[in-house]
Amino acid sequence: MLAITLILIIGCSHTQVHLYGKYRSEPEVERISRLLQEGEFLIDVNYLSFPESFTRNSLVYSLMLKEPSELTRLTKVALNLGYHIHQEVPLLSHNHAFPHDFIGLFLIPTDIDVTAQY
Repeated sequence: MLAITLILIIGCSHTQVHLYGKYRSEPEVERISRLLQEGEFLIDVNYLSFPESFTRNSLVYSLMLKEPSELTRLTKVALNLGYHIHQEVPLLSHNHAFPHDFIGLFLIPTDIDVTAQY
């Protein structure tokens, strides 16, 4: 019985995506969130500032990510949404801390110069 419970817990776990919505409109954040949820990601939206070095669409992840294939899967979902991911950045390089099943998703509109924001 314990083995079945563990299989169900492990099998039902979903990767948590932190969607940084600072440069997105509310309807666009809702659209992205809905489609990511349909892709079986758990979504947490925030409007925090981006690291200064992020000037293009990026993923930030822990090197201890349980399923590295989730990066590829999230990249494909983002592409289906119209967002090309330009870089995948390991966790420790920008002082952002995510547990091992979390991925940060930073989407930047092409018409915004985020470097001018700093």
